[in-house]
Amino acid sequence: MGKAEYTSEKVKEMMAEMDAIPPKTKILSTFAMIQEISAQILGMVEKGYGYEEIAQYLTENEIPIKVNTLKNYLMKAKAKKKKPDEGH
Repeated sequence: MGKAEYTSEKVKEMMAEMDAIPPKTKILSTFAMIQEISAQILGMVEKGYGYEEIAQYLTENEIPIKVNTLKNYLMKAKAKKKKPDEGH
């Protein structure tokens, strides 16, 4: 087999195709999902919803979670958000 050679047009075409590829879909763990939506969850708490109702809502919307797990994940999410600011 000989040495591969490519035209500048092929290079430009490949670059354009690769630039057009959409980002890969992120798959999140339940903890990461709760961390991402923690502000909205806490907003529901401020609106008067209990953790039981929120856990039920999430479960009904394809995020199965138990009340104690939800509370635990929210505490961890809060702690994780505070960590970077501790040195300031």
